[in-house]
Amino acid sequence: MNSKERVRAAIHFNRPDKVPIFNIVSGDVAPLPLMPSKDWNPGFVENEIGLFPHNKNPNSWESPDWVNNRPEFEGGNWKNIPHEEVDEWGCIWNMKGRDKDMGHPGRPSLADIKNINNYLAQYTLDASDKSRYRAALDLKKLLSDDLYNMVIMGSQGPSHVVSEMRGFSNYLVDHIRHPKELKRLLEHVTKFHVESIKMAFKYGLKPDGFWLSDD
Repeated sequence: MNSKERVRAAIHFNRPDKVPIFNIVSGDVAPLPLMPSKDWNPGFVENEIGLFPHNKNPNSWESPDWVNNRPEFEGGNWKNIPHEEVDEWGCIWNMKGRDKDMGHPGRPSLADIKNINNYLAQYTLDASDKSRYRAALDLKKLLSDDLYNMVIMGSQGPSHVVSEMRGFSNYLVDHIRHPKELKRLLEHVTKFHVESIKMAFKYGLKPDGFWLSDD
């Protein structure tokens, strides 16, 4: 029984020969991470001034003027001090500096639901952007075909993302006061994830499963 067969047997409670292991690339699962678009370069528009890119290599960030000529920011130094980051959805993350984790959800980026149209116009992600899948495709070539291909989605799930956009308290209140807007936000994020799944197949990742965290 190879790794792919072992994981499938475990999922279906069909007597795998042993317990499958997911331990980065040393176990039975091949983790294939989706990445932010190579064209994503935050920090230039007014509402992103002072915000650094979340989960992006500092060396690939074309930094805006407010970063340049600031020794505490240059050369990725901002990673070592407390700061705020913004992700592709516009969600803000609090970072302590020298973080070994993803950070902590910060202040709401869509605090006023009346701004929903402008917000979604600014933060609509293109799931068909092939640059999102390039790292996963390159990694797949290095790994055995016997492994269980697990595509790691590039962001949290719809509920988590929308609760960060609105702030958790606002998110709970939205279920009663703004149900139509809440549904629109959830559908907006869900559509991207569904399209990402389709594109993972289209671009040849041959996924056996998907990893998506949604609090």
